[in-house]
Amino acid sequence: MVFDPALMLGGFASVDWANVASNQGSEQKNGVQARHLRIDSTTAFAAAAAIPAGAAIDVWVADAGYLVAWEMTGFPDNANFSIQVTGVNDAANKVEAPPSGSAPPR
Repeated sequence: MVFDPALMLGGFASVDWANVASNQGSEQKNGVQARHLRIDSTTAFAAAAAIPAGAAIDVWVADAGYLVAWEMTGFPDNANFSIQVTGVNDAANKVEAPPSGSAPPR
């Protein structure tokens, strides 16, 4: 699946989120029912992930299993970011193959 959290989250792909994150419950995020998971300085995984006090990683995974959002807040040097996934099943989404003979991006 394209929006599989394990594929989208790179270095955190091997993390067993259900066991290392704090389950914040089910909620609406980006118009989708999703499970909200949080890793912060109070969770067991914090030391291994070098999460400073006051910082948090919040992940929302749709009931269907795809990533809905990933937010990092409270990190030093303003190293915060947010990924928001919207319009997953929107009929207006369109993927086109590149023209034949075109070079791959570098």
